[in-house]
Formats: sequence, structure tokens, C-alpha cells
Amino acid sequence: MRIKNRFFKLILLFSALALCVSNVFSSDKNEKKVPRVLILDFVNTNDSPNYRYLEGSVPESFSSSLGKLKKFQIMDRSIWANEVTKGSYSKKDALHQMTAINVAKKYNADIVIVGSFSANEGQVQIFSKSIEVSTERIIFDGQTESTLDGNLFTVISKVSNEMAIEMDKKLPEITLLATNSKNRFDIISLIVSDLSGNKDLISNIAANYSNDERNSLFSVMEKEPIKPFLINALIGYGLGSFTQGDRPGGKTALYGELGSIGAIILGGTSVVLGSVSYIIPLTVFGGIFLTGGIIGLVVFKVYEMIRPFFYSDSFNTQLRESLRLAFTVKPYIYLAQNGEPQTYGVELSGKF
Repeated sequence: MRIKNRFFKLILLFSALALCVSNVFSSDKNEKKVPRVLILDFVNTNDSPNYRYLEGSVPESFSSSLGKLKKFQIMDRSIWANEVTKGSYSKKDALHQMTAINVAKKYNADIVIVGSFSANEGQVQIFSKSIEVSTERIIFDGQTESTLDGNLFTVISKVSNEMAIEMDKKLPEITLLATNSKNRFDIISLIVSDLSGNKDLISNIAANYSNDERNSLFSVMEKEPIKPFLINALIGYGLGSFTQGDRPGGKTALYGELGSIGAIILGGTSVVLGSVSYIIPLTVFGGIFLTGGIIGLVVFKVYEMIRPFFYSDSFNTQLRESLRLAFTVKPYIYLAQNGEPQTYGVELSGKF
């Protein structure tokens, strides 16, 4: 009986060891199959201080778009910032391929993404490149242009998808497994997706920007009412509000106009039929609907003409508050130095 018990214990022991070893190797194998992607800050090639916020927001957009695909493990974006802070590299060193590869190797990344941008007068040109760290070969090398508004995030998402396709083609040895990547959103995408809901988060990010950068970002993202007003006035059906990004206003105008036109058609038809058939109740019913439809059409037409102005004012006010651009008054005193007179006064800052 003792022999049987010992034999049974040995079997259990070897089974447990085998299970542990198999788990270790399988987890190792899965870990190797997950491509780790490091995205460095993009370089501002023309050194424009007004567009410095794009150095971080453009790669954050790439990080968010690639993370949503659930095919890559996006590494912490603070890695490159820490290297720059320690003095190991300068910001512009991110453009050097070997520098990017060395940093990626240091943190065991499989792919490193680098890029640059040139922004001027509301337009931005973005250059992006993904590099396989082990072979040092370029997997994707792309260039794209966009306007500096909500369309920027859409364009970057498209480029990210193209980059992911090239990674699938040129890295066949890597089986892309789904991972719970931490999605990171840049400030532009937060504004576009839900300004009101993301107000606190936008405000926290904007605290790291200079006043000039915040003013530049406000100029890019603010809503103008004139173009939507003209579209609503000339075409109607809330199309101008939709182009402005005001879906509630656009839907109200669209449904209101269609309903009013339907009432006019129904009322007019009833009046004609009632008059021809000498059916007084039908004529009265048609007259009520016809009158209501005409009044409704006028009301909703006026609504969609003034809506763009109210919406842009509300949006821009929230945007100004989220970007910490509220009007402020700061007293200052300049003490006399080298014979210069002492001056004092107040400094006014903010955007209206």
C-alpha cells in the first residue's frame, strides 16, 4: 500500500512540474508573439512655438489609433520624454534612425515609430516611419497632409491603419495577438469626440502647454458660424449645422423642415379634395394642417439660421474654459534698475 501511495505521489509531482514548465513556455511564446511598439515624440521641423503641442498630440493620436486595433502592445509614451529629461538625447534626436533603434532596444521594443511635422497657416505635413528593431529595416515610410482641425485625427487614424497593414505583411513571423493596450488620446481627439464630457481631462492636459500654444490650439479648433449659416439659409435641412459638428441642431432642423413640408403637402391635398368633393370637414382639416405646416417651416427656417451662432458661442466658451484661456488680470511691478523708472500696472490675458 505504501509503495502504491509513493508511486501515486510521484505521478502527481511530475504532472505538476510538467504543467508548470508547459505554462512557462506557453506564456513565453505568447509574450514573444506580441509586438511591442514604442512611439517617440514627433519633431517640429520648423520650430514653430505655436504648434509645439503637436509634438506630443500627433504621436498620441498614432498611439490611440494603433491601440484601438487591439493588435499591438503600445508602450508607455513617457519613455522618450524621460530619456530627454535625463539629458541622454535632445528632442530632435528622435529623427535619427539609430537613436530611435537604440532607445527601442534598451526597452525591448519590437517596433519603433518616429516622425516629424511641418505646420504653417492652418496646414500640417506629417512624415511617419515604423522600424523593425531587430533587423533595423523600415517597415513603413509615409507622408500625409491635413488641415489643423478635427480632420487631423481622422487622417492620422487612416495612416495608422495603413501602417498596421504593412506590419502584418512584412512581419509574418509575428502572430498579432489581442492585448488590453492602454488607449491614450491626444487633446485634439478629446475635443472632437466630446468637449463637454472631456472638459476636465482637456484642462489637465492644457495645463502643460504655454499660453501661446493654448491660443494657437483655440484658433485651430474654434467654431465659426458664417459658413454653416449660409448653408442652412440657402440649402436648409440642417446641413450647415451638421458640417459644423452640431448634430442635435442639425437633426432638429432636418426633422422640423421635413415634418413641416409633409404637413403642407397633406394639408394642401386635403383642401383640394375637400373643395372638389364639397366635404367641408376635409377642407377644414386640410386648412389647419396647411397653416401649421407653413408656420412650422418658417419657424424651423429661422431656427436653423440662428442656431450656428448660438452653437459656436457655446462651443467656443467651453473650449476657452477647457484650454484655460479665461480672461485674467495680473498686477505687476517693475522695480527701478540702472536708472530706469519704476513702473507698475496690470497685465490682461485671455482670448475673446
